[in-house]
Amino acid sequence: MVFLDKAVNYLYIIGLVLMAVGLSFSNWLMSFSSFWLLGCWAIDQAIITRQERRERWQKALRNPWFYLLLSVYLLHVVWMVSTEHIDSGMRDLRIKLPLLLFPVLLFTFRELSNTAYKYLFTFLALGAGAAALACLMIPAGLWNRPYDNVREISVFISHIRFSILLVFCTAYLLPLVRKQPLWVLVIGIYGVFLWTLESVTGFMLLLVVFILYLLHAKQFGMSNKLRKIGIGLFALFTLTITLLITILVQDYFRVNPDEEIVLEATPSGELYSHNMDSHLRENGHYIWRNIAWGELTSSWNLRSDMSFDGLDGRGQVLSITAIRYLTSLGYRKDATGVTALSDDDVANIERGVTSILEFQHSGMRRRMDKILFEVDNYLNGGNPSGNSIFQRLEFWRASQHIIAEHPLVGVGTGDVNAAMEGAYEEIETQLLPIFRLRPHNQYLTFWVAFGIAGPIILLALVLLPFLNKHHYRGYLFTVFIVLISLSFITEDSLETQAGVTFFSFFAALFTGQSTNNYLSNLFKTSSAEKGN
Repeated sequence: MVFLDKAVNYLYIIGLVLMAVGLSFSNWLMSFSSFWLLGCWAIDQAIITRQERRERWQKALRNPWFYLLLSVYLLHVVWMVSTEHIDSGMRDLRIKLPLLLFPVLLFTFRELSNTAYKYLFTFLALGAGAAALACLMIPAGLWNRPYDNVREISVFISHIRFSILLVFCTAYLLPLVRKQPLWVLVIGIYGVFLWTLESVTGFMLLLVVFILYLLHAKQFGMSNKLRKIGIGLFALFTLTITLLITILVQDYFRVNPDEEIVLEATPSGELYSHNMDSHLRENGHYIWRNIAWGELTSSWNLRSDMSFDGLDGRGQVLSITAIRYLTSLGYRKDATGVTALSDDDVANIERGVTSILEFQHSGMRRRMDKILFEVDNYLNGGNPSGNSIFQRLEFWRASQHIIAEHPLVGVGTGDVNAAMEGAYEEIETQLLPIFRLRPHNQYLTFWVAFGIAGPIILLALVLLPFLNKHHYRGYLFTVFIVLISLSFITEDSLETQAGVTFFSFFAALFTGQSTNNYLSNLFKTSSAEKGN
């Protein structure tokens, strides 16, 4: 029996390591490690006494978090009664199984050892760093993997989920840096990846993490003097970023003085087309002025085998891509402009590149160009299709349309996609069919599916630690809850395997196990040993 007891501990640590690595690298590994942990739990339940088994379950049943986490999965099961799409509903139940599995496992398993926690969080941080480093090999040319959109370099899991995981790992490593400075290199890899990925979400969440880190600094043994210096540096950094963004915005919306010149006809005699009501611009030039459609079409078809009226490599309307690209170069949109394009320029347009700035700028600066174009396009009444920020407004508008019709009971598990498709038609959205997606807001998604009970349960999950001090679980748990609650605003975080596994595993770990004791001692030791 002693042998089995030790074997379960070792096997469980292996399962935790596999899960830690799988969260960055592989959905398959997440599933495999989940079953591995389930097997360890089953052996553990079999070898303990009946009295100990009863005590564990009674402890779980006295914990409100146990019911709260299980209720998320229970919602999906109960609302299968009203679904019209059984296959979709069953697929949803399968994806959401971690919401059932991990609360049961982690609330009724033996208390994890410090060794288990150490391996879990160390391999989580190192695995995330290794995955980020591997992804960075793609733009560096060390991994031959073609991509058209920089988000495609996140090859293991969704770029959004991976960004959130990297921020979470950063929060874990920050208090340890003073004891083990080499962790700075890992954090640096995270930062380079987020910059290369142009992850606005990632950097905004990093700012939130730094705020939470400073608020908890005393718990890490940091002196008041160092804490004040940190707050001052953070304030200075924030002010600098704000000023830089202001300058970038002003630079983007500047207009070349020559753009006020409206031409009448091309050298060949074709009349130019102008939309004087549109002030949409690209690199300081108005897009919808001085366009000779006939010359554009005939000249382009001489330069390329791709039809001017067809789609480019990114699925965008090629004619619009060509016009935007020509505008970014400051060329007129006529035969002269097309002739002036290099072969590389033509290839770029065929691939779907809309602006020369994609090559002149990089990282977050390039992402700012795209965001400001989205803003400009929205202000000028443009179609939001493909615009990551403003098309979400259409997602939410369609969601609100469904909620208005089914406010109390929702449409049922598995019926969200069908309901959204119908709503887009009813609200007469401008979105092209390919961009008519799910709500991209977990609170709205749950409201659409389950009625008012959905967002109430999610809000209870994210607010309970802050409304009741008894349920506070320390710095890292606070970071976790804040990151999750913010991600719920812009993403359907619980609708993919990576997202639901990350949430359910750590939510159950923090609330069902004594992680706070281990992490508090680890963080305090890391500072105390430096004599603070």
